[in-house]
Amino acid sequence: MHKRIVLIIALLFTFVININAADNDAIKKIRQQFSKWQPILKDSTVERKIFYHLFTGENFSTEKWTNSYTPSGDIFVGDELQIIDIDSLGTFVLLMSSSPSGDWFIHSENYYWSNGNLFFVFWKMNTYQASEPSTVERRIYFNESGEEIRSLESVYKLNTKGKIRNPNFMNREVIYWKTISELPVSIK
Repeated sequence: MHKRIVLIIALLFTFVININAADNDAIKKIRQQFSKWQPILKDSTVERKIFYHLFTGENFSTEKWTNSYTPSGDIFVGDELQIIDIDSLGTFVLLMSSSPSGDWFIHSENYYWSNGNLFFVFWKMNTYQASEPSTVERRIYFNESGEEIRSLESVYKLNTKGKIRNPNFMNREVIYWKTISELPVSIK
């Protein structure tokens, strides 16, 4: 009986190690693909499609996405999407969101494989809706099946790397689309 229990525990331990090794390989692959994007994102000559999420009407109750707009006091740009689509590399989607009052600003980078599936989200929020002005960073990794395999969060003093010991902030949802076809705009 004792040998069976030891054997079962050993098998479970081996199973857990194999799962972690697969996740680590997936993370390595994601980091390699992420690295390929960095010089492209720094290149200001790379074509970017830009879309705006406009709000108008009473209490900004009417919304629409458009690829152009004329600034007006009656229009609030809640979100801006910048999209770079490279057939051999995939798609990069930058979502920038802000509140009408300026209490928070979100910069969210979404990286997609060339098959259109999401593999990584880097999300950063600057917020004054906190016990002390804060920067919240989240990194979310997805495997090739679109399942989340790792999620990390760090909270700093606003625009610094000074850690906050007991962060207290109004949380915001990380918005992302698991596939390019789910985007609120058509990019192809």
